[in-house]
Amino acid sequence: MKRFTIILATIIAITAAVACTGGAKKKSYNIKGSGATDGAVVLLIDMLAEEQCNADMADADGNFSFVGEADANALLSVNYGSEDDELMFFNDGTPIELDIKEGTILKGSDLNLKLGQYEKSIHEMSGKISKKIEQYRAIEPSVEKERIRESIQIDIDSLLTYYKSILYNNLDNLLPAAFSRIYYSYMQGDDELEEELSKDHKFFKHPYAAKIKEEWENVFAQRKAAEEAKQEIIGQQFKELSNCSDPNGKPCKLSDFVGKGKWVLVDFWASWCGPCMGEMPNVKKAYQKYSGKGFNIVGVSFDDNKEAWKKAISSQGLNWVNISDLKGWQAEASSVYGVNSIPDNILVDPDGKVVARGLRGSDLQNKLAEIFD
Repeated sequence: MKRFTIILATIIAITAAVACTGGAKKKSYNIKGSGATDGAVVLLIDMLAEEQCNADMADADGNFSFVGEADANALLSVNYGSEDDELMFFNDGTPIELDIKEGTILKGSDLNLKLGQYEKSIHEMSGKISKKIEQYRAIEPSVEKERIRESIQIDIDSLLTYYKSILYNNLDNLLPAAFSRIYYSYMQGDDELEEELSKDHKFFKHPYAAKIKEEWENVFAQRKAAEEAKQEIIGQQFKELSNCSDPNGKPCKLSDFVGKGKWVLVDFWASWCGPCMGEMPNVKKAYQKYSGKGFNIVGVSFDDNKEAWKKAISSQGLNWVNISDLKGWQAEASSVYGVNSIPDNILVDPDGKVVARGLRGSDLQNKLAEIFD
C-alpha cells in the first residue's frame, strides 16, 4: 500500500533469512505471497527494528515465500516495488497468504485479515490521491487547477477520517499500532484524536506503537520549545532583513516598509507551499478590508526560483509589497526570525514593534478588527 512515509534499509542482493531482533518470545512465521513481478526482490521487514528479516525473489508466476521466526506479535511488513509499497501484518503464529498486487491479506488470523482489508482500502484511496496530484502538477495555474487542488484536499480529509475510524473501531486490540506513525505524523491538531491518543489503550502496549509515541513526544517537545522561542520577539523592535530584492530585481530592506507609520503584517510564505496558498485568501481578505486604514503587508518569500515566485504573485493577486533573497530555506529570514515552517508571520505596529506572531485564519481577522474597528 502507499504510505505517507516509511523508514527502511534497502538491499540489492538476496540474503539468507535471519531472526528478527528482540528479546521477546519468538513465534514462527510462514508467509506465502503472490502478485509480484517476475524476478522482483521482495523483503520482509521488522518495523520496530527497521531491519530486514528475510528476502525472496519472485518466480515466473509472481510467487514468493518466507519462513523463519520473529518476536511474537511483531509488526512485520512485506516490501516490494518502490520504498513506499508495503503490506503489514502481526506475527501471531498463524500462516499468512497475501497478494501484493491487490494490496491485501487473503488468509491469516482474524486480526490480520481485518488489517488487510483496511490496507486495501487505504491503498485504493491513496492511489486516487496520487493520480490527482499528478494531474495538478501537470497543468498551469487555472480554475481547473484550483478545482483539482480542492478535490485533493477533500480526498486527503476523507483518508484521514478513515484512519480515525480504524482507531475508534479497534481500541480493544493491537491493530491501530500498525498506523501509529500516521496518527502522530499527519493528524496533529485534531482534538478528538489527541484525546484518544492520550489514553491507555491496548495498542499502546505494542512495542512499535510505544516507540512511535516516544519519538513524537520528543518531536512535540522540541517544537514547543521552538515556538516559545519564536514568541520571544513579541514586544521587541522588528529585525532587519537587508539582502532582499523586489520582483523586478530592485534591492530593498525590510526597514524600507516597516516602522514607517503603518501597521504591517510581515508574511513568510513560498509559491511551493500548499498551506501558504491555502491561507492566502484569508490574508487577501485582511488586506482588502484594512489597507485603506493604515495596514500594509510585506510578503517575504522563501522561494529560490524567481519565475515561480513572480508567477504566484501574479496568479494569486498578491497586490502588496513582495520581497525575497531567493535562497529558499537558507533565506536570511530563516535565521533572523527563526522561521522553520511556513506559513508564518509577525504583526508590527507603526513604530516598528512586534505585537503578535503566527496569526492565521480568524486570529488574524480578530486581531486586525481589535486594532482598526
